[in-house]
Amino acid sequence: AGLRERRHRRRRRKQQQQQQQEEEGPAAVPSVPSADLGPPAEWSRSVLADFAEARSALETLRARGVGSKKFGGRVAVPSMRDDEGWASFCKGGAPQVRVVLQFDSPMTQAVLKHHVRWAEDGLSASQGQWLYALMARLDLPLHRDVQATLRRLVVSLLRLRRVDGNSLPLLQTLLVVSGTYFGQATRAELDGSEDPNSHILASLLSSSGVDDDQDGGQDDDFILSSKGTTEDSSSSSS
Repeated sequence: AGLRERRHRRRRRKQQQQQQQEEEGPAAVPSVPSADLGPPAEWSRSVLADFAEARSALETLRARGVGSKKFGGRVAVPSMRDDEGWASFCKGGAPQVRVVLQFDSPMTQAVLKHHVRWAEDGLSASQGQWLYALMARLDLPLHRDVQATLRRLVVSLLRLRRVDGNSLPLLQTLLVVSGTYFGQATRAELDGSEDPNSHILASLLSSSGVDDDQDGGQDDDFILSSKGTTEDSSSSSS
């Protein structure tokens, strides 16, 4: 009996360690890109590649059971339409993988709508991480309602980009994802040539001696928590 109990404890510890590693792994939460970016086209390709990788990583973790009742239980969350409840819940910081993965498609869309509505009043780094993580969980093809939600986000991001030069890396990243990956923005909107902050945007996306039409290695400025500067998922509270 004692031997079986010790084996059981070892298996339990191994499962807990595996769970912790997966929750803190590369798909935990996205970081905000630094200002040291490459050419516009190259940088956008890098953002899209990172986003596709995040989607794939989340799907792999979901297939392993992360976020399910059998994998460490579920985190208690507000009801789908509880706007104030979600505002309080998400105020705790960046999203945890197991929380995002426990959402089904309707819940993901509902929480995304909350965040898109809040983004109309401004956008913090943690809000940006929530938006990124929720978009990474959207199913394709997009339903018309989800397309409308993402277009609403694009409009808010474009407005914020005109008035907030300090948050351009975050805003532009979310624009590339919502506008290019999900097809809800035009090329002119993404380029921002008519924005008052266009000179800042051009500086952020300027190359260091590399022409826009040259191919280069992908930037690693926009990366996930294992390499980035964002909060560690283990320190995010819900």
